[in-house]
Amino acid sequence: MQDVSDRLVFHPATGHLVARLASCGLGDAGLAAWTSGQLLPHFEAFRTAGGVLRQADLDFSHNGLTDVGLSALLAAWKQMEVSCPLLLKLHFNRLADASLGHLAAFIRTYRGQVRELHLTDNSFSEQKTVGEFLASFSGLPQYPMWIRRQRRYAPVYARLGNCGLSSPQVVLEQSQGSIAICLMEDRGCSRTLCSLAERGSGRGCPLVHLYGFLDQSTSCSSSSMLSTAGETEQQGMPKKRRGEAPCPTSGSPLQGRHPAIDGVAITVDTEMYAEAPVPEPESEACLQSTRQDMNSFDCGACGKFLPLDMFGRHQFRKVAIMDSPRSAEDSGTPLHLVRRCNDCVLQPCSACGIELPLSRFAKGQMMRPRGQRRCRECAVETVLCVRCGQPKPRAAFSPVEAHKRKLAPRVCNECEHTNPYFERRYGLVLTLGSHRCCSGSARRLPPLPLEILQRVASFSEPGDEFTRVHRRDFECGLCGRSWNLSTNDVDRHVRHSQLHKKRLESLNRGLLLRVSSLDMEVSRLRNGLGIRGDVCSRERVEEARALLRVEEVKSQGIALEALMAAGVAPGCNWVAPRLVELAVGMQLGAATPPEASAATASSAVVRSAQRRWKLFGHLGAEAEGHADAEEQLSAISAMLGAE
Repeated sequence: MQDVSDRLVFHPATGHLVARLASCGLGDAGLAAWTSGQLLPHFEAFRTAGGVLRQADLDFSHNGLTDVGLSALLAAWKQMEVSCPLLLKLHFNRLADASLGHLAAFIRTYRGQVRELHLTDNSFSEQKTVGEFLASFSGLPQYPMWIRRQRRYAPVYARLGNCGLSSPQVVLEQSQGSIAICLMEDRGCSRTLCSLAERGSGRGCPLVHLYGFLDQSTSCSSSSMLSTAGETEQQGMPKKRRGEAPCPTSGSPLQGRHPAIDGVAITVDTEMYAEAPVPEPESEACLQSTRQDMNSFDCGACGKFLPLDMFGRHQFRKVAIMDSPRSAEDSGTPLHLVRRCNDCVLQPCSACGIELPLSRFAKGQMMRPRGQRRCRECAVETVLCVRCGQPKPRAAFSPVEAHKRKLAPRVCNECEHTNPYFERRYGLVLTLGSHRCCSGSARRLPPLPLEILQRVASFSEPGDEFTRVHRRDFECGLCGRSWNLSTNDVDRHVRHSQLHKKRLESLNRGLLLRVSSLDMEVSRLRNGLGIRGDVCSRERVEEARALLRVEEVKSQGIALEALMAAGVAPGCNWVAPRLVELAVGMQLGAATPPEASAATASSAVVRSAQRRWKLFGHLGAEAEGHADAEEQLSAISAMLGAE
C-alpha cells in the first residue's frame, strides 16, 4: 500500500474536501485504517477550527474494495454527521450486489445530495438489486438536485457500465414506472445539465443520469481476470467475480482483523491470494489498451499509476513514454522528456517562495504567467495587487478593495496613493534632466534642455492621443468619459475596450470628425450641444452650425423666461432653432411648455421655469404697461418664491 498521508486535503476557504486515493492499493483494511487514522481526526480538527464542509470529492477507484470496505466507509461518513454534496468514485473495484444495497440505504438516510456515483467495472448481476438502488432516489426532497450556480435542476450523475448485467434494458423498463431516468443520449446532456429539464423548474427533470448503462461489455483486462479466476477454481480456490483484480493487500502487514467502525468488522484473508498462482503477464498491446480505457498512465519519475487529471497537458506532448524510472535510465532518455505527474513537477509559489508540486496549485492559478502563481493556501490568505503585481495579505487592502468580487482588480493601500504613469514619466524626466555620468568614465554630461524634456514627457504619455492621465483618474476624449485609476487601467481601456475600438474604427472610416479640425466655434459643440469629447458625428456638426446665439434671439424680443421654459439650459450661449420657435409660440400663447424630457430632466432651473410658465406665463405679454397685471404677476412670484 502506498503512502496516502498527503492525499486528503481540506480547503478552509471553500469548505471542500478532496481525497485522491485512486490506485493506492488500499483494500478493505487499508480503507478502514485511512478513515479511522486520517479522515475522522482531520475532519474533527477542521470542524473545531470553525470550518464548514460544503462539498466532498472522494476517489477510491482501482483499490480492490469489496462490500465490507464500502460498508465501513459509509458508516464512517455517517459518523461525521454532515449533509454536504457528495461525489463518490468507486469504479474498478470488487463491489458486488450487496454494495448496491448499502448505497441504497445510505441514500435514503443521507440528508445531503449524492451528486455523482461512479460504479463502472464492478460485479453487479441481480437485476432486482440494481432496480432497488435506482429507486432509492425516488421520493426524496433533495432530488432532482437544485444547482444554485446554474439556477436550474439537475439529476444525479451515475455510471453503472461494464458491471456484468445480462439484461440492462429490462432493468430500465422495470424502473421507468417508479423513477425518471435519462441515458444521456442527447448531446445537450452533461454531468450537471439535462436537456429534458426546464430552466428554473423541476418539471421534466429526471432523477438519475445513467451514462453508459446499456454497455455491459468487458475490457481485455477483465477477460484475462476471468481466465485466471477459472484456473483458480479448478485448483480448489474460491472463484473470483468477473471484473475483480487480484487483492492488492496480499503479502502486506494488513492481514488479519481490523478494529470495527460503528460495529462493522473488516477481515481480509490474504492467505487465499498468497497461495493462488500468479497470472501470466499480459501483452504490451493489451496493457496499453487497458490503460487507455481506464484513462490512467504511468509517471516516469515516481513510477505511480495515476489517473489522467494528475498529468498536465504539456506532459503528453513529450516524445518519450516511460512506465518506470528504470526504463528511462536504460534508454538514456533525458529526464525532461519523461512524462511526469503533477506531484513530481515543481514550481515556486510567488507568495511564499517555496517550490511546490503542481497539485498544490488551483486551475485558475495555472492560467497565470509563470512567476505569478500562488499555491492554494497562499491564494486564500493573500490578494494580488494589480499595481505592484505583488501578493499581499488582506490587511494591506482597504475594506472596499478587499470585498470586491473575485475577478475585479484590487489595489493595495500603498498603491492607492501612487500614480504609476506619473511616476514612470517624471522619473524618466528627472533622470534625463539631472547631471548624468557616463558608464566607465568620470565625465559628467550636462542635462537635456527643457524643450527636449517636454517632448520626452509628451511622448511618454500612456494610452493614445485621446487619453489624458491625471493624478487619480484619466479621461478618454474618444469615448467622452473618465475613470478612476484605482478601478481601471489606461492600457486595458485602450487595448480591450470595445467602445474605444468601435469609435476609433468609425473615426478612421470618416464617420466621426475631430473637433479640432472643424471650421467653427468650439463653443457651439461644448456649450450648445454639451459634447465633451474630441470627436463628434457629422449630424451633430450640422446641428451645431444651425445654432443661434441667445443674445441675438433676445434682441429680437423673445424673453429669457420663454427660452428657459422651452428647454434652454441656464448659462447656455447657444439655442436651437426649434427651441426658438417653441419659445415664440409660448410667448404668443399658441404653444405650451413641453413635457420634461431626458435632456431637460437634469436641470432643476429648466423644470422650475416650465412650472412657472404653466402657472402664469400667459400674463407675461399682458403685464407690460398694465399695473394690475404687473401686481398680479408680482404676487404670484412672491408666493411661489420665484427668483
